[in-house]
Amino acid sequence: MVAGLLGDDFKERIREATNLVDLVSETVALTPTRNGTDYVGLCPFHEDRNPSFHVYPDRQSYRCWPCQKGGDCFSWVMEIEGVEFPEAIRMLANRAGIELPEQEKRAAGPRITREDRATAIEVLEWATKLMHQTLLASPEDSLIKRYIQERNLTEETIRQFQLGYHPENYNWFSDRAKGLFSERQLKNVALITDRSRGPGVRDNYVGRLVFPIINERGQTVSFGGRLLPGSNIESPAKYWNGPETPVFVKRKTLYGFDQARSSVREQRTAIVTEGYMDCIACHQAGFSSAVATLGTALAVDHVKFLRRFCDQVVVLYDGDAPGQQAAERSIELFLAEEMDIRIGVLPEGMDPADYLEEKGNDAFDALIKSAPEAWEFKLQTVISRVDRGTVAGRQQILDNLIEFLAGATGIQGTVREDLVIKAVCQKTQLDETIIRRQLHDARRQNTTRRFIRKDRPGPPASIAEPSSAADRAEREVLEIILTLPEYTNYIRHQIGGDDFQMPQHRRLLELCF
Repeated sequence: MVAGLLGDDFKERIREATNLVDLVSETVALTPTRNGTDYVGLCPFHEDRNPSFHVYPDRQSYRCWPCQKGGDCFSWVMEIEGVEFPEAIRMLANRAGIELPEQEKRAAGPRITREDRATAIEVLEWATKLMHQTLLASPEDSLIKRYIQERNLTEETIRQFQLGYHPENYNWFSDRAKGLFSERQLKNVALITDRSRGPGVRDNYVGRLVFPIINERGQTVSFGGRLLPGSNIESPAKYWNGPETPVFVKRKTLYGFDQARSSVREQRTAIVTEGYMDCIACHQAGFSSAVATLGTALAVDHVKFLRRFCDQVVVLYDGDAPGQQAAERSIELFLAEEMDIRIGVLPEGMDPADYLEEKGNDAFDALIKSAPEAWEFKLQTVISRVDRGTVAGRQQILDNLIEFLAGATGIQGTVREDLVIKAVCQKTQLDETIIRRQLHDARRQNTTRRFIRKDRPGPPASIAEPSSAADRAEREVLEIILTLPEYTNYIRHQIGGDDFQMPQHRRLLELCF
């Protein structure tokens, strides 16, 4: 990591080379105060009617007193650009023309050069404008314009999201890039690819409505394409998402964030949908904090990224079986994050665009506001599948949730875990002490299995049950060490590896000692 490798002297060099007033002025309109010692403007971090955001050149710092946001040039870039500290250092070093130390370059591994990245962005911006202008200039009775009308997309929305169209011509990019960009440069950003049959290359996104994917800096980094109904293009995929490239990483990118950024920051909430059209439909209906994942489930990196801008995320899933399954798979991930993550499931057969059109904005707003927290959704799902009026039903609820919580190690010892346990008590009418004891036992078993499985190769069945009294005793000792580490020193003075008969237990004991 850059932060761990670069010394204070280098960071101070970047700080001294950065004019904070100039840096902040790229985002906020600043004016000098009467005494001339600082500058003031409207705060970008909250709804500010009276300028309350101050920049202090002599101290190289900024501060908004009402919302308490403040810091230096590094924290400013992290907040405004939505990047981690290492990337903030890189950006400010590049801005100041300062070369990063060699050890940082080696630690970061092979990276795209600044020149190659700039060229890639230039190619993608060129393609964005080309396809956007092609869509706008298409005849009203064309396939693309008819599809847009069917989806009720306004011209304002088309321009806002820079939607585009790629005609049914497999050489369209290549022909228009002649004299501008090389074949290699087009390939590097996945605008073209080698033909699967025969020599030569062909365009991607052919015959599709195209969605530019724009990063938090306002740069196009990839595209998604929707095959038009009635198109002459034969393709098994209705949607085609651009592959990852040196400038595009799916798990770190959210569609529509460039448009949603200010609303997400102001409302402190993000609405996460599953597709481009869902995101656009939300914005067109006035829900401007909507974003979409890019053909993947919401990932840890997405959550960490959004956490810089908001406190709550509402994830919307389609109401069909795959949507329900996706919601359940994601819950364990969400519980591990220190963020209020809620799950909204739409009625079966409906996506957000359908729901907005059929039910209206008020119903959609109510759906968002009533979305339960991830853990609460899990509890509701488990309860809905059993008869909790019976002892067997309550036991099944308990077994499911104990297994679930034992695997969600990220919430262990947190307030959220206490809330879940108390809710389970209420729903199952079981004593909290019993639930906590069972959860403790389940976690201890998981820990032991994990360590033994990692240490000993071969099928898990071979270690599933103790084979002797010695085996059981050795396992109990290991469980104590792994779950109650404060006794490790005492045990170390009482026994050694030679006291264990099982080879895998001896190896694990040596690792613990």
